[in-house]
Amino acid sequence: LSAHVQENMGWPRQWLGLLYFCGGAAAFFSMRFTGRLSDRIGYTKTAFYATIGLWLTLYAGFYAQWHAVPVLLVFVLFMVTMSTRNVTTNALISKIPKPQERAGFMSLVSAAQHLMSGAGAMVSTLMLTETPDHRLAGMENIALLSMLGFGASIWLMYRIEKIVSAQACDAVIQAELTQL
Repeated sequence: LSAHVQENMGWPRQWLGLLYFCGGAAAFFSMRFTGRLSDRIGYTKTAFYATIGLWLTLYAGFYAQWHAVPVLLVFVLFMVTMSTRNVTTNALISKIPKPQERAGFMSLVSAAQHLMSGAGAMVSTLMLTETPDHRLAGMENIALLSMLGFGASIWLMYRIEKIVSAQACDAVIQAELTQL
């Protein structure tokens, strides 16, 4: 990200700290709101709205690379939408295992996330090239691939939330039946 915002978007290197500070601060505060919103309207619905925002951000800042959109705005929106998706995904995933299996399951999920992050970084290095003027070429392909992946993840979240809800209903029914 830092190479793209510097070389392709023209953000000065000496101001990178400000970019990450603003993005991190916005994500920090938005995560509090995201947690409450997810609990109220559902994880998949919250993630869906965040994905729409992420698609728009990826399109404007990384795919089409519109220079009319301020770099700080693109970066802050990217950080906020990504953290929103992470909060909703982790909250939903934590409902899959039984309480006594949760730590082991979440460790496995974390390992899979790190493995996929590494694979994504490796694949992106194969997709990116540096132009003679030091710009990154190929970022639009990575943005498009990311947009497709985020779209697929919404479908997966919908399926998981449906299964988790059905299991919760079954547990309530079972508890009621045992009390009879």
